[in-house]
Amino acid sequence: MQRKDYQDALNELRLGSSFCEEMEKKLSADRAEADEYTDEVTHVDVVPERRHKGLAIAAAAVLLIGGAGGTVLYQYKDALLSTPTNEDSSYYDEKSFTFPFGTVDLHGLVVNYQCDNYMGSTPVTVATEEMGEQLISLFSITDFEKLDSLEPIVKGSGEVMDFHTDYFFADFYDNGIIEIIYIQDDVYREYYKIHEDTFAKMRNIIFKDYDLGSLDQFGIKAELFSAQLRVDDYDGSLSSTEAIALASNINNIQWNERDTDGVKDSSDTITLDFESEGKKYEIILGDNGMASVSADGNMSYYSYPAEEYPYMMRTVDKGVNADCPVKYDEDDTWLAVTSVMERKGGAVYLEQEKAALLDEDEKKEIYDALAGFEWRELLNSAVGSFDIYDTSLNFGSCSIGFWSDGKCMVSDDTAERTFMYLLKKEDYQHIRNLISEAASDYEDEDKVADYCIDHILYEDDSDQFFMLRDNSVSYGVTSYTFDTGEKELKKILLDAEWSMDVSGISNANTMYPVFKDYRRGILYLTTDGMMIIPDYGLKYRCSDSKKLSAYLKEMKKTADETENTEKEEKTDNTDNTESSEE
Repeated sequence: MQRKDYQDALNELRLGSSFCEEMEKKLSADRAEADEYTDEVTHVDVVPERRHKGLAIAAAAVLLIGGAGGTVLYQYKDALLSTPTNEDSSYYDEKSFTFPFGTVDLHGLVVNYQCDNYMGSTPVTVATEEMGEQLISLFSITDFEKLDSLEPIVKGSGEVMDFHTDYFFADFYDNGIIEIIYIQDDVYREYYKIHEDTFAKMRNIIFKDYDLGSLDQFGIKAELFSAQLRVDDYDGSLSSTEAIALASNINNIQWNERDTDGVKDSSDTITLDFESEGKKYEIILGDNGMASVSADGNMSYYSYPAEEYPYMMRTVDKGVNADCPVKYDEDDTWLAVTSVMERKGGAVYLEQEKAALLDEDEKKEIYDALAGFEWRELLNSAVGSFDIYDTSLNFGSCSIGFWSDGKCMVSDDTAERTFMYLLKKEDYQHIRNLISEAASDYEDEDKVADYCIDHILYEDDSDQFFMLRDNSVSYGVTSYTFDTGEKELKKILLDAEWSMDVSGISNANTMYPVFKDYRRGILYLTTDGMMIIPDYGLKYRCSDSKKLSAYLKEMKKTADETENTEKEEKTDNTDNTESSEE
């Protein structure tokens, strides 16, 4: 997958965090019988969204399988936990450290690192005695504060380090938050807080050989952490994540020296000012593939592939002033969804989505707040990181997803693209508080479920609908087509009584992902009466699943017959081709 396609896929992705968690639990069990239609790891095409359906599937797989979110499929747990190391076991115990959440053997510990758009890192094994001693010294003077409350879920600005043991996954975020996900009998979380400087010191110990944030180009070797950035109407310092990602971009681009200044002909630029070893530097990158470098006033000029500019700009995009993208229509129904941390006991939390259909006063209050915000459109649609938005508004054909760092994604079912904006963090906090307050008091769960059903299986003259298939790679198509039956299925779903479900997804049940237009969302249905809506992270269960189960089994029978016919036709075509060649 090309880098552009990969980022586009991330931009398209919309997943509910609790849904991801439940999918992990489902996928931890043994795979269902081979003759059943099941959702497997490749079936993280639970969220094919917008234009690049296949790419969104791939991005979702990356999201679930690895890294920064601690979201590793249990199906692969044994393989992950048996990662080979090269430490000397004779002094293994001497390099163990007891955190408040468990003891960790530092020798051979595999630590992963992610930083927004920075894709240049690889897992590092903490195998040397020196590195283990440095980490123990650092952790021994670190105050690990156990958090009794965490609202909203703020996970830093893009840098994450994570590791795992047999008992838990640990994610260290650059704002000092530590998220512990326990993985034994149940999935639950604990949160801790350390000083932000500790994160940077930990990163510098473990990844010192990677020279993160260090520029090594144009004859310059310098860190960019203290550089000043000028882009659009922004003039200020680089963040750590921006410094790391931008240094990586510049270091890995092919530069060609030239005699004349071509930057003057560019329409957009990125400018970096910094000092190193007593020298002052200025680097100007133009969107036309031209660059100028000043070292204490001595100028040099370069060219580079212009297609690299959008990726660098995406890294530092601060946006431009824009109007509020939300249009108020009193006839629209507004669905609000937010992710909350519900206490399981002590400082242990489970993540759960809450949803509400807003009344007129709530709609007007939230709209007035949105209209009063300062909106900055991110021209390069920079989502930033692999995190999942925790709050959303959905009305008509439009939806808005909010991240805790102030970014938000505005998408429209009828549009060709999504739009990214940046809000002030206090504005994000305000809108989240309004939505959380509305959702906490809302009790009509069946009404929300019916709204989602009606939105996804929307009314038109057709009785056609589709079901995702798990063998799209083999057959080159991603879904079964049912020319009739949509209205019957919709009636069964609307007639059922639905309530929110937190019990988890049983591996014993087959999943049926049905939709009419994947841009409107997908309903994941099971024969035991569950309905999962990944676009909103919502899970429901109906009180009587007999009609639904019977319908789904008949639907599966039809799908099996379709697949068998396709297999026979494929075999016949192969035989005919071989015969003609003879």
